[in-house]
Amino acid sequence: NVAEKSPATLEKQIAGVQESSVPGEEKPVDENKQSDCEEKDPQRPALIVQNPCFVSRVKAWGVLDRFSTDCFTPGQELIVYFELENLSSNDSVDGHTTTIDTVLRLIGPDDKLAHEWRFDPIAETCHSHRHDYFARYLVQIPAAASQGAYRLEIAVTDAVAERTVQTQLPLEVCSEE
Repeated sequence: NVAEKSPATLEKQIAGVQESSVPGEEKPVDENKQSDCEEKDPQRPALIVQNPCFVSRVKAWGVLDRFSTDCFTPGQELIVYFELENLSSNDSVDGHTTTIDTVLRLIGPDDKLAHEWRFDPIAETCHSHRHDYFARYLVQIPAAASQGAYRLEIAVTDAVAERTVQTQLPLEVCSEE
């Protein structure tokens, strides 16, 4: 709150320095940090992807059989698992409906798109309001994928709030031996 800051503190912030929690110590102001004067919408916390990983089986929320390696062979099937926090929902007499839309992109060693998977949107209605969700998608490493370091880009859209979050997972395409 600007009104509660001393004139000395305000002068330091204008000069590009903010006070540290340690008395007498100063640190540079983070230019990317949201200003204290900007309002944050408490009704819309950021959509977050957590615990993205490659698994062979999903038993329940967070109960997974993870692969022991991130090295996969062409044609191999695997499950991409992740958890979402802060989903929005549409409320109706039937309950609270969340909808997500996911796109997975395999980016090759040359930083070019090697493959893209698009899935039908997933809509679920629950009687209680839900804020979180886990998703799993079965994919197959393209048969034509050459050996090397890849990354899987995960883009998830909360269709109700019309906001998208992205993350990525590194993986390696290895030869069959």
